[in-house]
Amino acid sequence: MIILKEGVNYAVFTFNENIPVPYTDQYFLWKITNSLTQEEILFTNNVDSSANGDRFNQFAIQIGITASSYEDLNQSVLAFTASGQGGYGYDSLSQWTYDAYACEGPMPTTGTVSFPATFSFVESGRIIMSL
Repeated sequence: MIILKEGVNYAVFTFNENIPVPYTDQYFLWKITNSLTQEEILFTNNVDSSANGDRFNQFAIQIGITASSYEDLNQSVLAFTASGQGGYGYDSLSQWTYDAYACEGPMPTTGTVSFPATFSFVESGRIIMSL
């Protein structure tokens, strides 16, 4: 289970053990789904900061909670607001599920995040937003 709080979170995954052959210029796409509201968010990241990429993968996921939170879903920066306006609504300790996919790059850096032509499922799990 991944626990995300306001600010920068360093989440650890085991993607590489589920990818038979890495894509050229590989990046990862997450689809997270609120377990109560079924709200979905797609975001990407290609900066693995793990010390040992053969054993685990570590990614920075930034969570902002204000009426004017900056958001960049192409760089794992998510904005949440209490009202849901200008970002995604949240409640403390909300439960989410995630599905993660390895994608063939290049990773888009602007525009709406969506599934590319070539991708493969690598992992699923649960998230708690401890906001």
